[in-house]
Amino acid sequence: AIYTMCRIMEERAYMEDAALLRGAVFFVGMALWGAHRLPSLKNTPTLVLPSFYKAMNCANEVVSYEIVLSITRLIKKYGKELQVVTWDILLAIIERLLQQIQTIGSPELKAIVFELLSTVEELYEQNDFHGSSERFFSLVEKCADKRPVSNFPVSSCLTLQYLVHLEGNLVTFALLSRATCKNASVLTLISYRAQSIQPAKDGWIQSLHRLMEKFFSYTPLY
Repeated sequence: AIYTMCRIMEERAYMEDAALLRGAVFFVGMALWGAHRLPSLKNTPTLVLPSFYKAMNCANEVVSYEIVLSITRLIKKYGKELQVVTWDILLAIIERLLQQIQTIGSPELKAIVFELLSTVEELYEQNDFHGSSERFFSLVEKCADKRPVSNFPVSSCLTLQYLVHLEGNLVTFALLSRATCKNASVLTLISYRAQSIQPAKDGWIQSLHRLMEKFFSYTPLY
């Protein structure tokens, strides 16, 4: 049955049948990692997720919506156990979703895609994300200015302390600025980017400047 559902998601003949594709996505996800999963089925997410990706050739809101619901459920339940090869497919799906929300124009789809990003960010912050951090944060950066405002106090003054070792001496850069990102999740992105800025690397000053220029606006400290 799982094989048949995956074939439906992959066959070009069904690309115009959004209801059928949505049903296939739903039943495969529910059977393998949903609330009514069947322990007797041994298919791994790695085997069926490529079919989810191919189903997105339909570029239909209801199909993409169901895919987001399904992979969000997978990540929330088993995200800590997913390995690199599975995350590669998931990140490819997320990348396609970010492209689709620009063309489909559905506020509902956009909202749950951004919630999906937040779910992955939570895994990263808990050190349970086993995919490519560089690839994931590249996706986060592409839509950073489109994410909804969170509970992060936008008007507060953000102090970003970046510690580096320079010729054996500890140097602290206290960057006092007002955050323009408006989103707490973007702070995770900033923190990730800041980790790669080290005096031992060529062009670190320029990288620091680009980071500050992109995500911060300076305000007088007097």
